Amino acid sequence: MNSKILYAVVVVGIAWFEASGQLVPVPRIDDVHRVARVVNGQPASPNSYPWQASLLLTVNGNGVLFCGGILVAIDYVLTAAHCVDGITAKRVKVGLGDHIFNEEEGTEQIISVSRITISSSYDADTFDSDYALVKLKTGATLNNYVQIANLGNVYKADGDCVVTGWGTSDPNLSSMTPVLQEATVDVMSNADCADIWQHVSPITDNMMCAGSTTSGSCTGDSGGPLMCLENGNWVVHGIVSWGASACGIDGVPDVYTRISAVYKNIMSITSKASNSNGNGKGHKGKRSLIIRNIFGGA
Repeated sequence: MNSKILYAVVVVGIAWFEASGQLVPVPRIDDVHRVARVVNGQPASPNSYPWQASLLLTVNGNGVLFCGGILVAIDYVLTAAHCVDGITAKRVKVGLGDHIFNEEEGTEQIISVSRITISSSYDADTFDSDYALVKLKTGATLNNYVQIANLGNVYKADGDCVVTGWGTSDPNLSSMTPVLQEATVDVMSNADCADIWQHVSPITDNMMCAGSTTSGSCTGDSGGPLMCLENGNWVVHGIVSWGASACGIDGVPDVYTRISAVYKNIMSITSKASNSNGNGKGHKGKRSLIIRNIFGGA
């Protein structure tokens, strides 16, 4: 039986990074957002991105969606560091195999978390090295709905890629759609991206940029994947990190953690994961609330 869902716009954290500056020739950007939802996208085909994960915060017995993630090993999910900064593992569960978030589709795995490892190089002011690994208590069961992502270890400097997440397809709407969204975005060189963001925040070698048109990411689903189709296979090259608070500004790209820059660090942790297909089927979780995380980290 499908569970009902309550949509709400609430504040679940107080972390907020403010910066300002006149960007020429693009509009003024007064601040940046730490979290992202897909904006000006479209519904994804069911289970077409089986490595997509959701991070759920336990609130009054409910699993509250607060960030996205990427299954990178049987028992590890990759996400943005700002998503889990200050959050204890016991408060978090990971959802896998979801497409319509507010319905029990019979494909979901809801798994508890045993440990959260934030990058030792993470800078909360500049969002540099904005990544973390979430260790699952039990390994995921791999099937048609849950698969491990291919991570890119070579920098992707251009071309069209796709970003996914649960969020509104309209930047003017405050509520989030429960259906997984996808949007095609163009990868921009770091040099061009740095020119645009130079008066706001630095673009480091641990970052990459995409989405110079009105499609891209916005508030609500940080930590999700930026992936590119290579030789018929999806390869994850970025983790949704930050961007303009006014979502969908033409000419202003969103910023992602660059997988190739942190690949060795990720593999040094996840390579210790089990090579089996997992023995955890997860469990059905009560999910009655999706929260739009305005301020980042809960």
